[in-house]
Amino acid sequence: TESSYIPLSVEIKHVNEHQEANKFVIRIGCQFDKSTKSFAPMQSFIDFLYKYSECSLLDKGDNKVYFL
Repeated sequence: TESSYIPLSVEIKHVNEHQEANKFVIRIGCQFDKSTKSFAPMQSFIDFLYKYSECSLLDKGDNKVYFL
């Protein structure tokens, strides 16, 4: 729902500030605390992202026929 969330603990590892395409950008690298109970759903989400990146395709607008 709009008001629910998964509480996670992270440790900040590094912070990089720089200019990118006329925008000020702050990139923050962190490490999840994997010992917490709430990390399990995040691990599933991370696994999904890895699998998605392995199998995903770019939609180039090609027409495909699924039934003849």
